[in-house]
Amino acid sequence: MGVDRGYRESEIVKKALFSQKIKAIMYGFSASIIISWTFYDSAWAMILSPVIIYLTYRILIKYFFKEMYEKILIEYQDFLNGIVTWISSGSSIEKAFLREEGELLNYLGEESLILTELKKVNSKVRMNEPIERAFYEFARYFDIDEIWEFAEIFIFSKRLGGDYSKNMRLCADRIGEVLEVRREIVSQTVEKRTEVKSLALISIFLLLFIKKSSYDFVSPLYHSLAGILVMSAALIIYLVAIWLAIRIIESGEEDCY
Repeated sequence: MGVDRGYRESEIVKKALFSQKIKAIMYGFSASIIISWTFYDSAWAMILSPVIIYLTYRILIKYFFKEMYEKILIEYQDFLNGIVTWISSGSSIEKAFLREEGELLNYLGEESLILTELKKVNSKVRMNEPIERAFYEFARYFDIDEIWEFAEIFIFSKRLGGDYSKNMRLCADRIGEVLEVRREIVSQTVEKRTEVKSLALISIFLLLFIKKSSYDFVSPLYHSLAGILVMSAALIIYLVAIWLAIRIIESGEEDCY
């Protein structure tokens, strides 16, 4: 449909992204310290920190945009239900959009992810632009299938005099079903994610315990070329194993986004 998800460039998302960058630096730097001490027993291994910070940032951003995507769908579902209510009470579609803008502002405030674009739709309508064309731009900005789906129906309904209320209710119900399926999938994978995290931490703690209690036993693994190669191989295997476990868990979720 669209070529870019413009909401990713909104001020609200940019502010949230900044906090994700700070988190990535903190988490990545902490992970670098742990890896340096656990696998190499040397501060020189901190040269890996930029790579670790970058990978941490990529992971955080991936989950961040999944959350944004779901929040937009939830707001959009509420928006459609609100429009249905206004139309059912006798308002025109144009007035329903205006009133729902006020409702979103009262309910979510300026932190709403769709409010800014809804304001643009209403501003265009005030300038005598057809509401279906303005809403098409709204859908193009977000570039999300569920929003596109109703935008296309809305354009034809407006031209042919279709039942807005019925179409909006059906679209809102479908979004609710999609969100429910996603929640079920995520809830089913929570236990597996916890297991992966536990195994990842146990491996580190076990190595730290051996290093602390029996350093003479593992000392040949440190401060020698052979030891560095062995520990580097172990680190790579450790990270690949975690990555594979995460990929297997995520494979069941990716189709939902």
